[in-house]
Order: sequence, then C-alpha cells, then structure tokens
Amino acid sequence: MDKGGKAAQAKERGNGCMKSGRHMEAILHYTEAIKWTPEDYRLYSNRSLGYLKMEQHYLALEDANKVVELKPEWAKGYFRKAEVFASVDFHEAAVQFYKAALERDENDEKLKKAVKSAEATHKRLSRDEFLLPWKGIAVGAALGIVFLLLEFLLFSSEKMEEHLIKGLFLAMFIGGGFGATQLYQYFITTYRNALLQPPPPPPDQPSQGTQTANNDSQNIPKHDGRGQSSSTSTTDSSSNGVRQRAKKETK
Repeated sequence: MDKGGKAAQAKERGNGCMKSGRHMEAILHYTEAIKWTPEDYRLYSNRSLGYLKMEQHYLALEDANKVVELKPEWAKGYFRKAEVFASVDFHEAAVQFYKAALERDENDEKLKKAVKSAEATHKRLSRDEFLLPWKGIAVGAALGIVFLLLEFLLFSSEKMEEHLIKGLFLAMFIGGGFGATQLYQYFITTYRNALLQPPPPPPDQPSQGTQTANNDSQNIPKHDGRGQSSSTSTTDSSSNGVRQRAKKETK
C-alpha cells in the first residue's frame, strides 16, 4: 500500500475515534497520517480539533497555524484559530479570525453565527472588564462605611476630631477594593496567556535520585570470573597469609 493509502486509513481511524469521543487516540491516528502525507492540510485541521478537545490549546493553535500556512485560502484554517482563541476567552482575536474565515466562505451560515456570537461575547466581556474596577470601589466603600458605622455605634463619643482618621480608613477600603479587582484581572490575563504557551521541555539532566543510584552502583564490589567479589577475594588471600605465618611460628 502506498503512503496515500496508509494516510487515508489512519485518517479514517482518527475520524472514528473523534466521533466516539476518544480524542487522544484520534490525535495519534492523525499524527500517523501526517507522517505519511505531511502536506495534507486537512489532517492538521482534524488534529487541531482533537487537541482543542483535550484542552491542549498551544498545540491546537500550532496545527491551526500550519493549516493556514499550507492552505491560506481555506476558511477552516482561520476558523480553527478562532476556536482556539475563543476557548481561552480572547474573543477580540476570535472575532478577527472568524471574520477572516467568513471572507473566504461568505455563504457559510455557521461562520456568520460564529461572528455574531463572538462579537456579542466580546462586547459583554469588555463592558464587564470596564465596570469591574468600579464595582470593586463600590464594594470597598460599602465595607468602609459599614465599618465606620459600627465603630460609631459601639464606641461613640462626643469628640469628633477623629474624622480625618475615619476618612483615611474609608479610603483604605476603597483602595483595597480597587486593588483587588486589578489583581483579579492580572491573574485572569496571565492564566489565559499561559494556556497558549508551549509546554515545558523535558529535563536534560537526570534527576538527583538517578544520579544517586548511579553513584551507589559504582560502589558495588565487582565480581571476578569465579563469581566472587573482588573484596571477598582480597579477604580470602589475606586470611591465607595469616594462616601460613601462624604455621611457621608453631614450627
């Protein structure tokens, strides 16, 4: 069987695994097919979908980029890229690539719906991100006011010269609410970016346990051809020498 036939069989096995939800097996079959026909852009598209199902976003994006490289006029390559970005909530980039796919296939109703959905999601998330700091400020101010009211009710006095200190406490609560929202946005953005980063390379050096095991193996006594260790042979020869000297002394 030629390479094309082998690739077709591997692709069919991969498609069957995808339909039954065995995404890892499908990836292996698509990888085998790519080995036989590395220029088949459809294989990279299918494997990109498999990686996305496995939440391997970086590898899914790599295969989607390969599809665009091999077949830049094919809409599905841009669709695959858009799907990866949408899965990690980078909806602005998702809208861009959904539109790029629609430009290459203007009659695809699925792409039209995907563009509208991504645009609506992007607008909603952008509005939420804009309002989030203000929500943090409002929550901080509310907590500060509650704290000051409790302090006034529990420790009320006729002296009111502590207003400046109370104002500082209120400002601290407001600043804390604002800072918490900024920290939250930072962690969310960092997490999304990390999903698109390549996996760490395997370590080049053996682990400390492996090195210790190798060192320990060097300390094991070597055996001679008679099946005895060198240390045992040395001990035996020393014992024979002692016996001979003892016989001479007794004579």
